Amino acid sequence: MTDNEGQGTPELSVIIVTYQTCSLTLRAIEAALAQHGPSLEVIVVDNASRDGSAAAIGRSFPQVRLMAQDNNLGFARANNLAADVARGRYFLLLNPDTVALPGAFAEITDFARLWPHAMIWGGRVVGADGKTNPRSCGRRPTLWSVVAVAAGLGAIWPNSPFFNGEAMPGWARDEMRHVDIVIGCFLLISREGWSQLGGFDPAYFMYGEDIDLCLRAARLGGRPAITPRAMIVHEEGASQGRGPREIQLLAARIRYVREHLPRFQRAPAIWAIRAGVILRLAGYLCAGPFPKQRFNLARMKHVWAMRDLWWNGYPDPPVQASCGTPT
Repeated sequence: MTDNEGQGTPELSVIIVTYQTCSLTLRAIEAALAQHGPSLEVIVVDNASRDGSAAAIGRSFPQVRLMAQDNNLGFARANNLAADVARGRYFLLLNPDTVALPGAFAEITDFARLWPHAMIWGGRVVGADGKTNPRSCGRRPTLWSVVAVAAGLGAIWPNSPFFNGEAMPGWARDEMRHVDIVIGCFLLISREGWSQLGGFDPAYFMYGEDIDLCLRAARLGGRPAITPRAMIVHEEGASQGRGPREIQLLAARIRYVREHLPRFQRAPAIWAIRAGVILRLAGYLCAGPFPKQRFNLARMKHVWAMRDLWWNGYPDPPVQASCGTPT
C-alpha cells in the first residue's frame, strides 16, 4: 500500500541504498510495493552506479522517490540522506539484494508497537534456499570475542557460545527476543528514535554502522529485538567481491573497538584483529598449491597490500571509496 505525496503521512518509509545491483534492486522494490498492511513510501538512493540502476528504477517505478548520486556516499551517509526526506513514522532499512516475504512489513511494524521499548527492531532472514541466516542479529563484540574471531576459533567451533559468541549459536531465531545487534539489511527504527540517535555514524562507509547504532540505542535505554514473523530473503554478498568486503569489515571492526570497548581493552583488541590477518596470510602461504588455497592466498595478499585502508579503522571524517554498499 503506497502513499503518494500530499495524501497524508505514510506509516513506513522503506529506504534502499543501492550500488551496482540493478536487477536485484528492481526485484527488492517490486516486493516492497507488493506488501499489504502499513501505508508506505519507498526511497532509493543510488550511489553512482554504472550499471544503469538509476534509469531503470526511474523507468520501472515512477512512484518511488529516487535520489541518484554523483558519487558513492557509502551505506551510512546514503541512509542518512534518505532519512532526511523520509515522511514515515517508522524507517525500514532494506538492502537491495533482499526480497521481503508477504506480510513482512505488517509483522515488523506490529512488533514495534507491541515492543516499543526495543527502539530498534529486526526480523528473520533466510537465504535463497530457505534456511535461516543467523546473521540477522548478534551479540556485541567484546575483547574476548574479537580475539576469538581473529584467531579463527569461531570458525573452528562455530556452534560454541564461548568461541563464537557474537553469532549467538544454538538459537534458531524462531522466537521474539531481545538482542544486542539487529543487522542493517532489515532494520526498523522509529522516526523519533532515529532523530534521538542522529542516524548512522557517517564515518562507517560500509559495515559496522548497524552495530554502532544499536549500542548507542542501548545507552538510551533501548533493547533491540527481533521477531521471526517478519521474514526476508537475503542473497548475502551478491553485489560485492570478497576482497573489498573484507577490507571494509576490518576497517569497521577496528573503528568499533576504538569507539565502544573500554579504553584499556582497545589496544589489545586492535592488535588481535591485525594479527588475525597476518595469521591467515601465513596459513594460506603454508597450505599448498591447491586452487582454493591459491585463491585465498591472492585475496589475503590483496587485503594485506591495502592495509592502509583498515589498519587504524575508519577515521572520523566520512570516507570515499569504490567498493559499494553492503549486501
